[in-house]
Amino acid sequence: MLKRLKVENIRSYEDLEIYFKNGVTVISGVNGSGKSSLLEACFTGLYGSKTLTKEFTIADIVRKGATKASIVLEFEQKGNVYSMEQVFRNDPESGRASNTRSVLKTNGQIFTDQAKRTYDSILSLLRMDEEAFRNCVYIRQGEIDVLINAKPADRQKMIDDLLQIGKLEEYRERAGSARIGVGRHQRDAERRIKEVKNETAEIEGTDPVGSLNHLLTEAAQIKEKHASVIEIRDKTRSGIEELRSKLGEYEQLALQKKSIGTQILGFNNRKTEAFESINTSTSSIQSLHSRIEELKQSISGINEQLKWSGDIAQMLVQAEEQERVQRDLLNDSRQKKALHVQETENTTKSLQQLSGQIKDMQVSIDSNLKKKEDIVVQIEKLKVSLEDTQAEKLSIVEEIESLGFTPKKLSGLEDIIELVQTQQKTLHGDKMQLSTRREEITRRIEKSKELVGQGKCPTCGQDMHGSAIHETMSSEEEQLTSLEKELAAVSKKEEEFGLKMEQLRAVKAISRKIEDCTNRVKSFNERIDLSQKMLEDYASRMDEDSKRLNEAVSRKQEIDTTIAKLKEQEEPLQGALSFAGKEHSEALKRLDLAKKAQQNLIESEAKGKDIEKLEERIRSEQEKIGLLEQQIKDGKQRLSEIDEKMGGIGAESLKSHLQQYETALKNIEIDIKKLEERKTEVMKGIGMVEKEIERLSRLQQELRSLQHRSDFLGAVYRDAEELESMYIRIRAELRSRNVGALDALINEIFKFMYSNNAYSHVQLDPEYNLTIFGKDGTPLEPKLLSGGERAIFNLVLRCAIYRLLAMAMDGPAKGSNLPPLIMDEPTVFLDRGHVQQLIKLIDLMRDFGVVQIIIVSHDEALIDSADHLFYVEKNPITNTSSITAC
Repeated sequence: MLKRLKVENIRSYEDLEIYFKNGVTVISGVNGSGKSSLLEACFTGLYGSKTLTKEFTIADIVRKGATKASIVLEFEQKGNVYSMEQVFRNDPESGRASNTRSVLKTNGQIFTDQAKRTYDSILSLLRMDEEAFRNCVYIRQGEIDVLINAKPADRQKMIDDLLQIGKLEEYRERAGSARIGVGRHQRDAERRIKEVKNETAEIEGTDPVGSLNHLLTEAAQIKEKHASVIEIRDKTRSGIEELRSKLGEYEQLALQKKSIGTQILGFNNRKTEAFESINTSTSSIQSLHSRIEELKQSISGINEQLKWSGDIAQMLVQAEEQERVQRDLLNDSRQKKALHVQETENTTKSLQQLSGQIKDMQVSIDSNLKKKEDIVVQIEKLKVSLEDTQAEKLSIVEEIESLGFTPKKLSGLEDIIELVQTQQKTLHGDKMQLSTRREEITRRIEKSKELVGQGKCPTCGQDMHGSAIHETMSSEEEQLTSLEKELAAVSKKEEEFGLKMEQLRAVKAISRKIEDCTNRVKSFNERIDLSQKMLEDYASRMDEDSKRLNEAVSRKQEIDTTIAKLKEQEEPLQGALSFAGKEHSEALKRLDLAKKAQQNLIESEAKGKDIEKLEERIRSEQEKIGLLEQQIKDGKQRLSEIDEKMGGIGAESLKSHLQQYETALKNIEIDIKKLEERKTEVMKGIGMVEKEIERLSRLQQELRSLQHRSDFLGAVYRDAEELESMYIRIRAELRSRNVGALDALINEIFKFMYSNNAYSHVQLDPEYNLTIFGKDGTPLEPKLLSGGERAIFNLVLRCAIYRLLAMAMDGPAKGSNLPPLIMDEPTVFLDRGHVQQLIKLIDLMRDFGVVQIIIVSHDEALIDSADHLFYVEKNPITNTSSITAC
């Protein structure tokens, strides 16, 4: 049962919240006001984007220009309250939109929060998808006869899916696919069994066990011979190592001798370098003494120039203090000069800006004066247009009064038009009923005349034997005559109302001209008022600009006086700055002389320290010469000892024996390599034979496994065949049951609706084909019914399917457990008489236990029979719909 719908930016609704109650709810309003959009919002709220198509996308349900939209649908099912929220994002520029949020809540708690999961939850909860909902619960506008007009195969699928029988066909197809797949696997297993048997016979024919024993014997012999040759190789290697050791000792002594000779040569070179360093240091000491004397003479000259006899450091401090004092005086003069220049520039700039403002204000005053004059001319033109429009309106009022209307009566024109349209519909319905009755009586009279001509009773087809058929035919002919008169009278009234409707349309067209004139008069008055306000505004602006101009002129005179005073102060400030600059230059010269004396003193002291370092280096070089002479003597002694050791070793003999041993080792290595290569070949052969034996074992095991698999697949194939047949039988049985139940429900409702009509019953065959029988037994296809009767019959079929589906979902109908019945404009093809039959059908569904019925319609009869009424209106300016509970 639906409880609440809240939408934001959906179709023509900007923000709407509506609460549904039990009983019959009618949503009314003029065409295009947004009635059907409410039902579409409920449908999309439940199933999300599944309700949309390629032609009708998410972007089509979002309000034009909006970037975000949402639907919240609250409903009750089996005592639980569910809330379904759908949120959409839209890009108005690209026209692309998407479903960004889908949340299902149960009793206020989030149950699922992803579009796929919420859709699956709704299917499980309602036990129907969006297609079943549309074919049973929700009868959309223009789709009332979709079941009758559908092809037989499509109708079968629709009703089977509604009654959950379509699942059995899906299961049967799965079972059939499984059977085919199992059969394919069984054939693959049989083919593999044949291949394994052939491969096993081929391996067994090569005697792999005998080949393996022969190769193992040869491998043992190779191993024994290999061990013997390895022992000989190891002894040869030991001899080679011993000879190489002795040769290494001889070569080491030769290297030591060479190294000691190199060291002695190096010691002699270093001794020569030490003597040269002593000579260089002695020459440098003499140069440094000369430089120290020059620096002392320079310091004496600076002291005489500055007339200073004290400490040089104190002289530098005094010179730095004098320079700092003069620098401060110079900076002070510069700052005063800079401030004066800045003040002069700022004052001059202010004068320039003020002059520009004075010029702009004068231009503004002239411009506002010109605009004021233009507005006065514009007001005069608007007054002339206003008078012309008022005269045009009076002319149109006279025209509409000539048609019998006054401006006051125009306010009820729409009601009059709607009343006339209602009368036209009523007359059209009466005309159609009278035409149908005339056709039926005409057919009966013609059939009676034909049978009478044959001497048979038109009712039973037997011989008349004096029946009163002639009296019956006379009565029907009188009825036909009466119907012809009534039909002529109704046609005449219909023509009169048509003429009246044309007159009303003409009045409506003229009323639009009056409304247009009224709007233009209002517009001219508003524009005149606005021009008057603009006139006052320009006058106020001119007064303000004049005041500001006078103030600016006075301010300019004050600035001119200030600039003259600043020019008088400029010359004294420049003289003070020049004097301070000269004094500071003299202080800088004295400071430079003091710094030079200080640097000469520091350099003289550094040169004295350099002399001390050079004298120390000379003493160090003399000590180094003594040490080098001792090391040269020790090296010559070690050379003598090495010559004695090298004399006892025969190097050439050792090299000859070493060459013989190495040649023998190479031959042994060749023999070992050949043995290892043969061993590798034998082991490879053993491995291949062992793999063949292992392969033979695996093939035998695979053969047993394949045989078991083939037997198992055969059993599964038979089970799948039986399962497929079972689904076919169950589907046929369930369809037979549902056909019987649906046939009974259709006839129950049909008899209630057509109790006083010419039809006796409806027949539904196993393929869901429908046939209507007249009371005389004549069969008739539903498509051949008149428009109103076909619409009512479709509603009967839909309601019967609804009841059967409700019984399948919950057993016998259980009041609040039944889903709501939703109908969108069900009276589109109905005349007045059939609308009353629709109301009877709605009352019958309420008696069956349908708690909630929601109908979109503007039919007065349905509105009068409603328990709850909502009226929908659309603002033509903002294109926004709103709803009011009546």
